[in-house]
Amino acid sequence: MSGNSYFFLMLGILVVLVVLWALRRVLRSKIGEAGERAGAAVAEKQAAEHLDLYSRTAVLATDAAGARAVVEQVFGKHRRITAAGEDQWTLEFIEPQDIHLRLDTTASQPVLYVTQFREHNGQPIGGGDWRKIRTKVTQAAQSAGVPVTEGRIAHQRTHPADAQNWVWSVQQGA
Repeated sequence: MSGNSYFFLMLGILVVLVVLWALRRVLRSKIGEAGERAGAAVAEKQAAEHLDLYSRTAVLATDAAGARAVVEQVFGKHRRITAAGEDQWTLEFIEPQDIHLRLDTTASQPVLYVTQFREHNGQPIGGGDWRKIRTKVTQAAQSAGVPVTEGRIAHQRTHPADAQNWVWSVQQGA
């Protein structure tokens, strides 16, 4: 091969390497963007699921004393639930006061619901723990002959918990 042939061969190899390098960068960028979009969609879906779980209440068809007896029976056995005042408790999800619970006995039928919860990693999480607690209360109530129905309540972001997380509280007028 002559000198010119080597030159064009090396130039061709160099062009192929530059094209491959540029293609690699473009593909990485596109794949990264697609991954971010997919991750955001999953996070949005999970947030909606947790907000839906937190919105559910347990309405106990009994008087205040009967409702307290049922709730205290369940909460007394749960190591992550702590009393926080009359008819109020906190449930530890990650931190001791992540989820605030209340038994409202002022209504015609007592209602157990989440008054406040905290985000972690910028997302509302922990709704599954509230579902488990609500299920245990429902089972205990039904064992005691107390009918339970599901109600709904809305929450809204009310104030920052830290740099990237918010506290959600019962929506005013809900």
